[in-house]
Amino acid sequence: MAELTKLLTDSMDHWLEQNIDQFDLTKTLATSTYKSGIVKSFIELLYMDNMFYPSNIFGELTRKIEKIVKKTNAHYILQDILIDNREYIAALLILVEYCQNHHLPIQTTKIQQLIKSGQFLLGRRVPYRLLEIKYQLKKAGFQENVSILNTAEQVVISNIDENWNSNGEDAYAITHSIFYLTDMGRKNIWQSSLGRRARLVLGAIATNNLFQNNLDIAGESFLSLIFLANFKTYMPWTVVRMFLDHAYKNQLSNGAFAGPDSPEGANLSDFEKCYHTTLVMKGAVYGIQQTYAKRYH
Repeated sequence: MAELTKLLTDSMDHWLEQNIDQFDLTKTLATSTYKSGIVKSFIELLYMDNMFYPSNIFGELTRKIEKIVKKTNAHYILQDILIDNREYIAALLILVEYCQNHHLPIQTTKIQQLIKSGQFLLGRRVPYRLLEIKYQLKKAGFQENVSILNTAEQVVISNIDENWNSNGEDAYAITHSIFYLTDMGRKNIWQSSLGRRARLVLGAIATNNLFQNNLDIAGESFLSLIFLANFKTYMPWTVVRMFLDHAYKNQLSNGAFAGPDSPEGANLSDFEKCYHTTLVMKGAVYGIQQTYAKRYH
C-alpha cells in the first residue's frame, strides 16, 4: 500500500508543480472569463493546506504557494472580490487562517468590518454551510457567538443521524460536516453516537461513489473517515485498498484526476476540469499515508 500511495502522490505532485501558475490570481484573474472558478481554485489550494496543518501536505511546493499568497495579498485583489460578495465569507476566512498558519502578513480591517456588520449571514444558507462559517470564524481567530451558527451545528448532527443520501448534495453536506465537527481530525468523536452513525453513512457513501467512478465524493468520504478515525488504525483497510487501486487505474497520464462529467464542464479548460478532484485525491491519499504510517511504524 505504501508503494501505491507513493506512486499516486508523486504523479499528483508533478501535476501540481506543472500547473501551479494556474492557481496564481495575479496572473490568471485579469484574463479569465471564469473568475469565480479561478478564485475557487486558489482558495481550495489553501483549504487543503489548512486541513493538515502543521503537517506539510505540499512539501517543497509550499514555498511557491506562499509567494503566490503574498503577491495576492499585496494587490488586495482577492479581498476586494470576496468582500463585495458576502457569499464568499468562508473563503476570506480560509485565506486569513492560511496566512496565520504560515506567518504571512494580511490586512484584515475590511474583513473585521464585514464580520461585525453581520451582513455575511443574510440570505439563505443550508445548515452545513452555516457550520462551515462557524468553524472558519474560529480558525481565523474571530470569536463571534452568533446564535444561528450555534443552532446549525445541532441541525447538522441531527441530519447525519436521521436523514442521508449517498449521492449529490447530501453526501457533500455530510462529508464537510464531519470535516468541521472533527476539526479535520484533530478532535476525536469516533466512539460517540454521532461517530458510530457517521462511520456507517460514510462507508456507504464511499463505496457507492467508488462504483459510480465519482472520485470527488469518494475521496471526500475517505477524508472524513480518516478524520473520524483521528488518524489512528480504525480504517476499513480492504475498502481503502480498493479505493487506491481504483484511483491508480483512473489517474490521468499527467497525474491529475478528472472531475465527474457534467454539462457545465463542457466549456472548461483541462485545469478547471481537474483541479478540484485532484486536490481532493491529494488530501485523501496523504491522509491514508499518515494513518497507515501510524499503524505500521
